[in-house]
Amino acid sequence: MLTNIREKTYNVFSLKGVITEVGFSLSVFKSIYLVLGITLATSIATTFLFALLFIIFPNAGDSLQITISFVIPYLIELFIIRYLIDRFNINFFKWFENIPSIKEIISIVGFFISFPIIVTSFFNIFRNPVSVEKNISSLSITGFLGESNVLIAILGIAVIPIIFEEIIYRGIILKGMLKHYDTYNAIAFSALLFGLVHFNSIRMIYTFILGLALGYLYYKKSSLIYTMIAHFTVNSFTHLMNRYTKMPGYVDFSYKHMPIWFLGIGIILFIISVYLFNQTLDYN
Repeated sequence: MLTNIREKTYNVFSLKGVITEVGFSLSVFKSIYLVLGITLATSIATTFLFALLFIIFPNAGDSLQITISFVIPYLIELFIIRYLIDRFNINFFKWFENIPSIKEIISIVGFFISFPIIVTSFFNIFRNPVSVEKNISSLSITGFLGESNVLIAILGIAVIPIIFEEIIYRGIILKGMLKHYDTYNAIAFSALLFGLVHFNSIRMIYTFILGLALGYLYYKKSSLIYTMIAHFTVNSFTHLMNRYTKMPGYVDFSYKHMPIWFLGIGIILFIISVYLFNQTLDYN
């Protein structure tokens, strides 16, 4: 009897016990500390290692330097994610236990193809699209990927980044916030953090709205497979459109270059995708 009481007391007051039974909880401030910690850790470590490698290889070409500066942050984030999984006692496989059906995949891909068409069309009504082109072209890694082989570009733009971003912002931050706040506040707070780390003012707004959509998708399906498919669709579609249609901007379409029929297709695709997705919710 006394042993049972001690075990229950441990489960109530022990951090491990709380995490195991009800899941970890994150407030806005803890989430901010987490994002700042990840950002500072990757920035400081990348700067230090990059400087060290530059001393060791002083004659390294631009391609090697850019590749190193791209790879190092993700290696550091990998160690941070591994630490957070242990720290919060996260079941890694639960992130991927729900597998989407064909119908769900079609609805997700359709929605997140229509997303950048509709959202950026609205943005470009109120701004000069050339300013985005100048801002993006100044980013050496993005410029390097944009000029590289299309498969390498997709890997660097729509595969590697989305795996890390989805694990951090939906798998850890949003999941923790959902235990601390009501659903829509948790989605909004996590989307705001997701937008803020993208720095550029236009991209912050764009990624905030994207974060809302991805957060809602994660809340409904409780699986990172869904959000990774969605995030991959957005990044790869916008990159391919910018590469092959010469539309300026990495995540933006230029309103003056977008035919009205293309926007119309986006709206129709959006309506069909929402209808199909709602059907999967009713079915579940």
